[in-house]
Amino acid sequence: MKDKKVFLVSGASRGIGRALAEEIAGRGHIVYGSSRSWPGAEPALTFHPITMDVRDDESVQAAVQEVLDAEQRLDVLVNNAGISNSGPIEETPLDVVRGLLETNYLGVVRAVQAVLPAMRKQGFGTIVNVGSAGGKIAIPFQGHYSASKFAIEGLTDTLRLEFRGSDIHFV
Repeated sequence: MKDKKVFLVSGASRGIGRALAEEIAGRGHIVYGSSRSWPGAEPALTFHPITMDVRDDESVQAAVQEVLDAEQRLDVLVNNAGISNSGPIEETPLDVVRGLLETNYLGVVRAVQAVLPAMRKQGFGTIVNVGSAGGKIAIPFQGHYSASKFAIEGLTDTLRLEFRGSDIHFV
């Protein structure tokens, strides 16, 4: 494929992330799909599975470096990893809220900070931050989840402005 790109997709062990990684790989691109852990009896994957915990600085840095060492570039980062929580805001323990923000917001920040130096050096790249309707409208009993997704919207909008005029794009 002439325009083969190198992707890193977080949260690729199941759900949307898995389907996305499989689809992109099926189109002929090089895809590294990350997860905190991979089950032992995994069916054959069409992408390269790597371990990355978005809650851990060293894990994110190591995963990004693994891709860069193997491919010498990273064209597209898809920040898909995320968790949810349901319940009234007043009854949700703060440690649950911290865990949700650590994954859904700070995990995105970690990954963005880890890939931007390489993208700046290569002069291009795309970062896709997967959001939610909960990042556009408040959802009752999903307040903390919505707050984390609203934060992603603000972060992405700000990055788009900070990188205006460059060939690094934020979606």
